[in-house]
Amino acid sequence: MGITSILIFFLSCLDHAEQDIIAVESIDLNCVSMAGMSDRSVIVNNNDQYQKLLQNRLANEACSNYELPRINFENSTLIGFNSVVVGCKKPEISSLVTKKGGDYLIEIFVDQKGHCKMGHFISLWQVLPKTQDESKLSFKVHTTTLKQ
Repeated sequence: MGITSILIFFLSCLDHAEQDIIAVESIDLNCVSMAGMSDRSVIVNNNDQYQKLLQNRLANEACSNYELPRINFENSTLIGFNSVVVGCKKPEISSLVTKKGGDYLIEIFVDQKGHCKMGHFISLWQVLPKTQDESKLSFKVHTTTLKQ
């Protein structure tokens, strides 16, 4: 994580003093592509929705028998985010999830490396404690460009 990300994280924590910071677990869904999905973000609350992610399985031999990691949806919600970021090297991404009342804010921090026009596909999958059906989940992206 870059110095800029640490500074943004610290400042973000100050802004969220009245909110609860939610512990999340990042997971790697190696063979699931979000590129074909219509939304930049995905919220999965049950196993049926989770299994539908396999409709976006990468079409290569290594993924032909891919199984999704187990998630207990009685206690957990899965969130996913994808985007394309320009830069000279692959960007670093981190996140902060906060809760105020029943509303969740998922902040994504992207450290873009340089001003090159090359695009880098990024995705982030995280498991958080089960959200209620009436909970509002919002995504906010903060992009910082680092000099190379």
